[in-house]
Amino acid sequence: MKMLIALLLTCILCAAARAGEMRPGHDDGGAALAVEGPAVKPLDARLTEKLRKLIDQLADEDFDKRNTASNQILEMGERAWPLLEPHLQDEDAERVQRVRDLAAHLAVVRPDQEVLLKELVERLEGADDLKRAEGLDGILNLGLPGFRLLRQHLAGQNAMPTLRLDFEHNVVTVGEKIFARGTLINEGQGPMWRKNGYNSMLSFRCYGARAFGEERPYGTFGRCFGCGRRIICRRAGYFNPIRDYTCIKPGAVVVSSEFEQELDATGIYNAILSTSIPENAIISPRMPGSETTVDLLIGAGIGKDKMSPTLSTPVYALPKSDAPAQDDFLAMTLNAAQNPVAGKTLNARVSLASHWTDSTLRLEQNLARYAWYAILDNGVPVKWGSLESVLVAQNAAHDDLLATRDLDAGQSADFALAIPMPEQPGVYTLLTGYERIRLPLYWEPESPFARENDPATDVLPYVPYDSGKLYSSLELHVK
Repeated sequence: MKMLIALLLTCILCAAARAGEMRPGHDDGGAALAVEGPAVKPLDARLTEKLRKLIDQLADEDFDKRNTASNQILEMGERAWPLLEPHLQDEDAERVQRVRDLAAHLAVVRPDQEVLLKELVERLEGADDLKRAEGLDGILNLGLPGFRLLRQHLAGQNAMPTLRLDFEHNVVTVGEKIFARGTLINEGQGPMWRKNGYNSMLSFRCYGARAFGEERPYGTFGRCFGCGRRIICRRAGYFNPIRDYTCIKPGAVVVSSEFEQELDATGIYNAILSTSIPENAIISPRMPGSETTVDLLIGAGIGKDKMSPTLSTPVYALPKSDAPAQDDFLAMTLNAAQNPVAGKTLNARVSLASHWTDSTLRLEQNLARYAWYAILDNGVPVKWGSLESVLVAQNAAHDDLLATRDLDAGQSADFALAIPMPEQPGVYTLLTGYERIRLPLYWEPESPFARENDPATDVLPYVPYDSGKLYSSLELHVK
């Protein structure tokens, strides 16, 4: 009789619990929420044996002993669940009920709740207003397991906001525009949540240009850095599953924009794509049928340990194919063997010859630091540096090769080079360049052109070469 009464009581309690549960139908959209909790250490042999005795005690005739067993099992935490779970099918109704109660207190999702939970999460992430409300309320109705799973799901713990930057070409000619597409995508294993109305736009800039050789020292910045102009923005819209938040599922695009920027100087630019994702916020939904609220973090998991993503990649601006090798003052020539060996050095010579007949032409100090070389593979720089970095001193001291030089017509400044070749055989282009651009608003600490003028006539005894762009190239068949 006692067993029959207990069994009837259990049936009544289970029926009441099922009546309080929601039975939503299937929804084709959405992703299931992972129900696994954090990994926990298993019980050792001593605690395992103790747990088995406590489980037996759950069906003891003494009420106090049953309560004591429940409390001690609760203190063991989730580690006790693997041994508890089989007793959901126990023959003793009292033990079954207490194991069900322990599952709720341990915030464990029972196997019989997993299908229901999956359906509720699908509703939570869907687009229908009624189904969203059913999903949120249904998960909250699960009690502690529901709170725990909502905290993991909404806080973006498994989200991974990632930036992508794609170029039509990452090498352009000076004066041309570079075109890029920036994308923010969730590449994590779990969803992220974005507040509706938040302008999570992408920011793109090409900073530069850093010269292929060394930069000249100036008293202040010698270039003004511009910002890329955003011309198209496409935002992936996902309807808000919880009030004014949008669920961004794994693999979904958050925002995608196209950019363009003109590169107006030869060299290497640093293209930077960035976005600002706010730190997790707090929402406080009401418990179903109650005025009580529960605080939940929501967002993309951004905080002290996870920052908004930033992406940086180099892009290049090269001289035009018809760029001159000479101007009214100087001519640049490049000579080298056209069949070097891969991984070895190439002996080359760069000459700057004066054909200015009116007076002496003065070249700046440290010219070999600012003149440069670059090796191109299908138009893309793979090696580069200043002429000084590959300079062979030969008969002159190294410092003498960096000194100011005065050239009469027909004279030249020669630089013998030993240029390292790429490791892979193939057809490459060797490009050399020298750019002398006077910036009148900035002063140069090195004072490369000291005024040695005649006090009587106030006329310089030379003409400084202070404005020009010279380039030379040849094709290399690297064996």
